[in-house]
Amino acid sequence: MTCFVVNYIVRIPQSLRPNVYDALAAFHQGANVQRAHFGPAFPGWHRLYLWILETFLRQQDPQVTIPYWASHLDGEMTTPTSSVLFSDAFFGPGFGLPITGPFRTWPQINPNTVFTRNLAAGTQLFTVAGINAILRRRRNRDILVPTAPADSNFELQHGGAHVFIGGTMNNLNAAARDPIFFSHHAFVDQIWERFRLNQRAAGIPTATDYPWDPNDPRIRASHNPNLTAGFSTVGSPFNSFRQIDGFSDDFFQLVQYEQVPSCATGCAGSRYLRCNTATNRCVSRSTAEVRAAGINVDTQPGLIPAGRKKRQAVQRNYEVCDRNWFLHDVNVNSMSLASPEDLRNTYTNSWSYIPVKIITKRPTDYIDFQKFSAYGSHVNGVNKQPELTQFGTQKSYEYCRDHMDAPGKIRIVAYGLNHDAYSEEYVISDNRLAVSESIGVIAVKTPTLASSDVMVAAFDICGRVCRPYCKFEPDTTHNHVFAGAFKVSTESPSMYSSSYSDALLSIWETPTDGACPSVNNNLFPLIFFCEYTDHWIWGPNTSPAP
Repeated sequence: MTCFVVNYIVRIPQSLRPNVYDALAAFHQGANVQRAHFGPAFPGWHRLYLWILETFLRQQDPQVTIPYWASHLDGEMTTPTSSVLFSDAFFGPGFGLPITGPFRTWPQINPNTVFTRNLAAGTQLFTVAGINAILRRRRNRDILVPTAPADSNFELQHGGAHVFIGGTMNNLNAAARDPIFFSHHAFVDQIWERFRLNQRAAGIPTATDYPWDPNDPRIRASHNPNLTAGFSTVGSPFNSFRQIDGFSDDFFQLVQYEQVPSCATGCAGSRYLRCNTATNRCVSRSTAEVRAAGINVDTQPGLIPAGRKKRQAVQRNYEVCDRNWFLHDVNVNSMSLASPEDLRNTYTNSWSYIPVKIITKRPTDYIDFQKFSAYGSHVNGVNKQPELTQFGTQKSYEYCRDHMDAPGKIRIVAYGLNHDAYSEEYVISDNRLAVSESIGVIAVKTPTLASSDVMVAAFDICGRVCRPYCKFEPDTTHNHVFAGAFKVSTESPSMYSSSYSDALLSIWETPTDGACPSVNNNLFPLIFFCEYTDHWIWGPNTSPAP
């Protein structure tokens, strides 16, 4: 096994092309994604990755470390997207390109690899309950894919922050281009180190507790402990790292972590945290709270209260500004296609566009505007549709009620199954009404000789999933429930368009000049019904087609 000691000699190139950061970010794509994710190497691979970045950073400042982002401190806010972390004093804006904040010059440095963000309100970040479920376990097989139970699945829990940040962070092949990736994974590493401290206390050898079973077909071959971790071009000793090397105990000597701020310590004296007396836990302040407290961040740089030990990071002086909001953090500038990184800056026919209709039933736990509710008693019961008035208790994210508003937000995503493309779209629903309709357009990779296999899903701001329907041959006049996976091919009939506008206009009909346009519902190839009932969304179809 490769041995790491504190006084090691590192032989790394002084610079990388096109620059150090982009070269390192490129390690989290392609074949390395399969080495880093979906298996037991997950925490160790990312530990090695963090250490490589810190080694390069220390060429500029020997005392620098990566501060960790304890996202559960933001997750317990009423509106996590308003956290002061997404101000110019810390990580910069939460929507669009980094045109302000500490990374505002990145579009000019390398526009081909600049990152974008699209904060997703309602997405569940790390939670205290989830972290505790991990820390109660004692073996890596009980927290890592594919053997971990659902409640302590470490990699699954870590994915919430990727979805929350959205944009580039929500694409595994490009996520590391956003610097918040490394602070997020520093916290993942902090949790894992706390887990390993519990292992040591229980007498479990942490360096060899690598849950590899060559006879388990669920474990990917790329996670073989003796295979390369894939850091082939950054010099010695990084280019010799194997998957199991991330489990080495020598990292305990190299890196240790500050504790997460607590109410008992006064939230580490941070001006950007407050103690929630209801939970006795620290929670992040919003940008508005910081401004109201009279904190002038232009002259008082913000201290990160927790990080990799003995080297506390100081943020640069950037102004904290209140972000203009629209419809509960639905930003008008982000309500469009979020281009996946592997198709960005390529020819325009990389995309095909499919019109989507969203039918939204009023959530049963939405308590405002009672007079518009279809639940309970009805004065006029004639032709009442049970499917639209049936109660349900579909589970939602923690703190969801605080996010409920009259304008609802439904998120639609499309993941490539035989390719790496990803896109997302938002539509607005009206929670005041018993049932409402919305129209959107989702982008998929254009099929060529091979089909473009896609998985689509839709869910509301609370994480509740909508039931998908599509038109099957030979009966293309009715909508049929399906799992969400489909093929887009060049065969007739084509149910997609070559542009966003064509897809949107294709569902509208105007019988004569000057006539009022109307939607032809038979032209929607894809429909989602957000029904909020208790039955399993992808189970047997117990609901009529909408």
